[in-house]
Amino acid sequence: MKIQSATIFITKIPFRKTFSHSAKVRKTSESIIIRLPTETGIVGYGEGSPRFYVTGEKIRTSVKYIEKVLWPKISSTEYSDIKFGGDPIKALDQIKNSLPNHKTKGVIAWHSAIAAVELAVIDCLLKQQKKSLSDLLKPKRQIITYSGVIGLGSIEDSEILAKKYKALGIKQIKIKIGYNDEQKRIEKIRNILGSACSIRLDVNGAFTVKKAIETLP
Repeated sequence: MKIQSATIFITKIPFRKTFSHSAKVRKTSESIIIRLPTETGIVGYGEGSPRFYVTGEKIRTSVKYIEKVLWPKISSTEYSDIKFGGDPIKALDQIKNSLPNHKTKGVIAWHSAIAAVELAVIDCLLKQQKKSLSDLLKPKRQIITYSGVIGLGSIEDSEILAKKYKALGIKQIKIKIGYNDEQKRIEKIRNILGSACSIRLDVNGAFTVKKAIETLP
């Protein structure tokens, strides 16, 4: 299979409410979507979400990396059919091996750019073979557990969101923390959700080791 061309789209989806944690305040969700048509007319799609505070990638730099580094590689590669029935990871090795992950100053890793292209190539191959990804990566379970997240914010806003999660029956919640005194906000959320709900706290790197040790009790 040969990739014929590539088109990159940039999406910017606004949130209804600003979402905050100690590393970032976000009002939108930005992603890159790549469209890869093959010489046989099959079209594959992939998506990546560059986050500078996670991998050092930005939308523009990820697009440039796809254009300058990844595209020349995938456009010159002849991909063979995915072999089903064996090790699913090895079956995808040809795709991984065709996507270089160069070390670049200021970037931890090009995970988002590579993910977008990798998913699009896999999508092309699966469509060509009239297969689903679940035919290759067999489901380990039939039930998915959803968890909710409550970002940094006021006690009042946190209580409103906690009540919505309770109404939806969600039993696992992650609370973003980072202020000096979060105990009262956490207690209010716990009182709303009840003892049956599992609560995790996510500091997003805001604490020093000393602060973490002091806060844990």
